[in-house]
Amino acid sequence: MHRHICASNRLLNVHFEAVIGGLSVAIIMHERNVEEGTIEWSTWSADSGSHSRSYHRYEDVYVNAPFCGKLGFIAPEYHITDKCTLKNDVYAYGKMLLELILGQPIYDFRELLSREAFRLEDGLRILMNEGQLGRVIDSNLQGNYVEGAAERLVQFALLCTYEDPSLRPEMSEEV
Repeated sequence: MHRHICASNRLLNVHFEAVIGGLSVAIIMHERNVEEGTIEWSTWSADSGSHSRSYHRYEDVYVNAPFCGKLGFIAPEYHITDKCTLKNDVYAYGKMLLELILGQPIYDFRELLSREAFRLEDGLRILMNEGQLGRVIDSNLQGNYVEGAAERLVQFALLCTYEDPSLRPEMSEEV
């Protein structure tokens, strides 16, 4: 498990091929450190202007490890429980894709999103439903992208960043 996937750990080698760096906090899953069981946690969400607590359960193998990584890229279940599954890297990968698509750090978009949106992902879904995704795509592209492909990439990134890890794809599916 990498535990620190983000745009700043995406590097280019001498052939300009993308490679992942920042492996100093990676954990190798081995029978000596892996546990299997249910991970339980709760989160706050905003529904129709009011806040409510949601309770989550996820059955998987995990490693007990104090959370590390870039805030905003750490899966909620890992951040809250210190139980890291492979789905944490999937979550971080989705966040990294969003940052690359948007061309800016993910926190720079709060003012662009609807007040209905509690999270960046919710705001992006609203913009996609309204056909306004182009408002947040990296302006350095100057409109030189295929709109359908950009929308599919955003949908994929959003799939990776579901709060419920059972809804996220496996890393092998992402590749």
